[in-house]
Amino acid sequence: MADTLGEMGLFYSLCDTVFIGGTLNDTGGHNAFEAARLGCAIVAGSSDFNFSESYAEFTANGAMCRIHDAAGLGDAIGILLTDAGKRRGMANAALALARAGSGATQRAAEALITLLPAPARRNIGHA
Repeated sequence: MADTLGEMGLFYSLCDTVFIGGTLNDTGGHNAFEAARLGCAIVAGSSDFNFSESYAEFTANGAMCRIHDAAGLGDAIGILLTDAGKRRGMANAALALARAGSGATQRAAEALITLLPAPARRNIGHA
């Protein structure tokens, strides 16, 4: 169990199954993409108002298991811990989704570069 800012990658890299906190109460879930990029099978509750679109996409693609309460959390984790094939399948689906959505920074930078004026050519003589 971890509740820290800026260090979740370390914890995600050490495990293959994660529960996204804040999804069993009105806190709202946290970003699932970091766990997905590090190859984790993802379990989350139903409180997803701040990431509802991405959670829906993860769920629809078999990359996230949704649960409704603590009992469901225990059941889902139990299944994933005992079924390596299911766990790997979910993790692979999550990783594929995370990779498919990556590259926005590069695309934005390339688009902005095309809007910049060309650099002026200078003729620099030698002394």
